[in-house]
Amino acid sequence: EPLFSGPAAARCSTSSVRTLWLPPRGPQSFLLAGGADRKVRHWSLDPEHHTSEAYVVTPPDPMSPREKGGCKTASYSASCVDNAVVVQEQTDFLPQRAEGPSRGTSPPPVGRGPNPNHRDAILDMCMVTLESHFLVTAGRDGLVKLWR
Repeated sequence: EPLFSGPAAARCSTSSVRTLWLPPRGPQSFLLAGGADRKVRHWSLDPEHHTSEAYVVTPPDPMSPREKGGCKTASYSASCVDNAVVVQEQTDFLPQRAEGPSRGTSPPPVGRGPNPNHRDAILDMCMVTLESHFLVTAGRDGLVKLWR
């Protein structure tokens, strides 16, 4: 039996999906999902690319002081549950090695500038075309943001 269920559980969860967006025209090969964790994710609808084309669209949050010595990584796995493909994101924190980053890599940026993300859940999103395409997100924080 779930610990929480119903609308109150959705408000408590930091991983609930609050809005979905599909391209209105052309092939619907992906969808975007926005949620309580203030992130927008791209999910492939192509069975051959469920995990390889899954990623977070919005920029990473500046790292907390606890995380400044490493970086967060996300990986994706797919499984079939009751005839539905379920793709899950797993996030891990990789501490930086004492001798520094390996050759050919640079350390992750650490907390530069203001946080560009919403301060609360993303509740709605759409695409607009001006001179180029923009993703528009609306958050529970009262902000509307345009993303290239």
